[in-house]
Amino acid sequence: MEISVPEFTRDNDRGQVGIETLIVFIAMILVAAIAASVLINTAGFLQNQASETSQDSEDQVSNQVLIISSIGEVAEVDGEVENVEFEIDADSADADEADLEYLSGDFDFESDDGDLIVRNVDEDEEFVWTDDTDPVTEGESIALHDEVDYSDDDDIEVEWTDDSTVWDFGTVDDSFDDTETEEVTVEDGENQISEISMTVMQSPGADEIDLSGASIEYIGPDGQDTLTYEDGFDVIGTQDEDETAPVLTQRQDRFTIEIGLEEDGEDLRYLEEGEDATVRITTQSGSEAVTIVNVPQSLSSYDTGDAVEL
Repeated sequence: MEISVPEFTRDNDRGQVGIETLIVFIAMILVAAIAASVLINTAGFLQNQASETSQDSEDQVSNQVLIISSIGEVAEVDGEVENVEFEIDADSADADEADLEYLSGDFDFESDDGDLIVRNVDEDEEFVWTDDTDPVTEGESIALHDEVDYSDDDDIEVEWTDDSTVWDFGTVDDSFDDTETEEVTVEDGENQISEISMTVMQSPGADEIDLSGASIEYIGPDGQDTLTYEDGFDVIGTQDEDETAPVLTQRQDRFTIEIGLEEDGEDLRYLEEGEDATVRITTQSGSEAVTIVNVPQSLSSYDTGDAVEL
C-alpha cells in the first residue's frame, strides 16, 4: 500500500501580518470601549431617573393631607331693591313746601312701620321729613313740611327708616323734576356661607408637609379659581404644639385651612342654601386631597357668625 504525503512549502502558505491588521484591531477595541462607556452611562442615568421617579411616586402616595372636616361660617347677605324712583315737585325754587312723589319700585313700604326721610345734603345735612307715617303707595305724593330753600343745585337724599335699619334709596339731584334711580340694598336678606374652614392632618407615614407651598383649586357654582397661600387661603395651627404652622410635622398636628369667599365675587362668591363646591388641595409633592362641601338646604335657623357643617 502506498501512502502519499503532501508537500508544504513557504511559497504556498502565508500568515497575514502588517500595519493594516494592527489598525483594524485597535479600532475594534476602541469601538468596544466607547460602546461599553455609553452603556454604563446610560444604565447609570436610567438608574438615577428610576430612583427619583420612585421617590416622587412614594411621596405622592405617602405625603398626603387628610381632610378631617369642613365647616362653613354663616353671614347674612343684604337683599336687593331695584329701581326705586322718587320725584320732588316744587312750585318755585324758593318754595317753603314741596311734594315727594313715589313713582315706582320694588320696595314694599306698606309692610314696614317707619318714616320716609328726605335730607337736603347741600344745606348742612338739614333734615326734611313728612308728617305722614302711613304706608306709601306708588304714585302717591307726600307733602314735605319744612322751610328749606330748594334749588336746582341741591342734592336731595331719600331714605326709609325704622327702629333698626336705614334704607337709602339714592339721590334726587340736578332738578326737581329729574329722578336718580339706583340699585340699593336692605338689611333683611338671607343667610349664606361666607367662609370655608377645613381641618387637615398628615396621612400615616407622611413626612413633613409644607402647606405654604400647596395650591388649592376651588370649583364653585359659577366658576373655578386656583388659590395660593396668603393669597387665597390661610393656615391656622389649631393643634400645633411645636408652633410650626403652616408646616405639618407631626401626626398629632391639626391645622385649619381657611378660604374666604367674596360677597360680590364671581368664582369665589358666597355659597347659597343647597349649593356645593369642590375643593382640591395639591401639595408640593403632587399628592391631592379632594372634598366636596355641601351647604344645607336651609340656613334660616342660624345667626351671623354661626358655624355649620358642610
